[in-house]
Amino acid sequence: MSDLIPPIVITDVKTISSFEVNQIQVKLNTSAEVYVYLKAGDVIVASEMVVIEGADYANWGSEDNYIVNYISNYLRTKYIV
Repeated sequence: MSDLIPPIVITDVKTISSFEVNQIQVKLNTSAEVYVYLKAGDVIVASEMVVIEGADYANWGSEDNYIVNYISNYLRTKYIV
């Protein structure tokens, strides 16, 4: 083995243009775990487990667009610097 001095940093840049909800697991009155594919066009570049709980889960109600908006906001908050 040979050491690299100084070390090399590899940065993996991915552009995410959309997401696809793959699976939702609900614990009634408690939380939801949403497994999401992160996509660039039609290509899946990563996946993410989004957990919705507490007040965020209580606000869900019966409107499924809430989940789509929640995930969109979650991803923007997590990945946009």
